[in-house]
Amino acid sequence: MEGAATEAVVLMAECTARNAEALKARLLDAVNTAGAVEVEVGAVERVDTVCLQLLAAFARQRTLHGTPVAWRGRSDALVQAAALLGLSGTLAISDAA
Repeated sequence: MEGAATEAVVLMAECTARNAEALKARLLDAVNTAGAVEVEVGAVERVDTVCLQLLAAFARQRTLHGTPVAWRGRSDALVQAAALLGLSGTLAISDAA
């Protein structure tokens, strides 16, 4: 799409229930973006189920509309938590570069 800018969502080091409302608001702002959405995960040191559920819902919605999420950076904590909860496929997070 011509003129479609890339939207960036940068995750905090602590992606926990304490920060879930802020993450939800940020993801809601980006979910219907026509252009690409890149989620920067490199700073994530801790992530809980609440935030993983938000990320999974976001990724699912984007994929349903043919606008997948590009994951940037690498967070072992996020990759391990996604695998533990069976969300690796939904998030396709193991492919983060």
